[in-house]
Amino acid sequence: MAESKLNFTKGNLENIPLPEKKYTMYHDEKTPGLVLRVYPSGVKSFFLYRWTDGKPEYVSIGRYPALTPEQARRRAAELNAEIGAGKNPAEHKRNIRAEIPLSELFDRYMKHHAKPYKRSWRNDENLYNEHLKKWADRKISNISKKNVQLLHAEIMGEHPHQANRVRSLLSTMYSKGIEWGYEGTNPCTGVKKYKEQSRDRFIEQEELKPFFDAIMNEPKEILRDFWLLSLFTGARQGNMLEMAWKDIFLDRQEWRISRTKSGEAHSVPLVSYALEILARRREANTGGNPWVFPGTIPGEHLAPPIRAWARLMENAKLSDLRPHDLRRSLGSWMSICGVSLHIIGAALGHKGFTTTHVYARLQQAPVLQAMETAIRTMLRKGGVIPEEESIIEFKASV
Repeated sequence: MAESKLNFTKGNLENIPLPEKKYTMYHDEKTPGLVLRVYPSGVKSFFLYRWTDGKPEYVSIGRYPALTPEQARRRAAELNAEIGAGKNPAEHKRNIRAEIPLSELFDRYMKHHAKPYKRSWRNDENLYNEHLKKWADRKISNISKKNVQLLHAEIMGEHPHQANRVRSLLSTMYSKGIEWGYEGTNPCTGVKKYKEQSRDRFIEQEELKPFFDAIMNEPKEILRDFWLLSLFTGARQGNMLEMAWKDIFLDRQEWRISRTKSGEAHSVPLVSYALEILARRREANTGGNPWVFPGTIPGEHLAPPIRAWARLMENAKLSDLRPHDLRRSLGSWMSICGVSLHIIGAALGHKGFTTTHVYARLQQAPVLQAMETAIRTMLRKGGVIPEEESIIEFKASV
């Protein structure tokens, strides 16, 4: 790359010879930092070249002849003034280029934050697809606080809890964007979350029969097994989706969750009904898939079956029941059966009840018995097994 000084006039710029390789750079004799790059293709571009924040920076000004030497000098003088005021024009231009559409911000958020650090990243993906994808092509600088308020209120009308989750997702996306160089504001700032009531929803006695009937009429075996195993283990949906064969020990009736929501390990006792489902699923797993509930994409597990759950609730004619309420249902029915809070906490892996592997094995028997009692009671009240039956053979996928 050759460099030399030149008085930037129209005549001089027209007569500059074209280089054979790379580019030639010329420094204007009158304006500090103003340079011209001349490329073999004939393209001639003005730049401001200055040391800023301890490093050399090039700020694009424009191409000749669309920009005259006089116009380039005026723009260079403006940029020099900004640098004198402590600003970094090159950084500003990079941030302007960072004004990407929301879809690209979401992709970056998923790649660099959600997937590496969040076990529940699929929930973020579903929330985006359901509520934010309509803004996919909008520049992130064009989404205002008013836009967020209106969306928040719109979702609040039907799903208060989900409205807050969407607001939190969008706010985190913008926060990460700012961390990565976006100089705009977070439109979620000042948008208050709706007050949420603590849920106590579980499957009531009169709802058990329609619930189990709807499950038995579900045409897809994998979904029947998924919902039943969710109820029989009391596990969170994220853990259920990531249930892997390497963590299942049928011989000792145990599912080892290496990391729960609290960040600790939890040993889940497997009741007899859960063992039947798992034994059948393992027998059907001829391809050696690592997931108990494989997804449609090879190597991935089942995605959150949101639409399937909505269909199940419609068929059961149940309202305001969510997948997480299956976990609460097991705990509630254990309480109805007279189980102590300590045993319930140990069964569900509540914070403070997670244990080391050795201790979990020692306390498994009373927890397993309590879970069996509660599940047997639900199945009886739901008409799945006779009231007087004490030994149960429950075929979940017939």
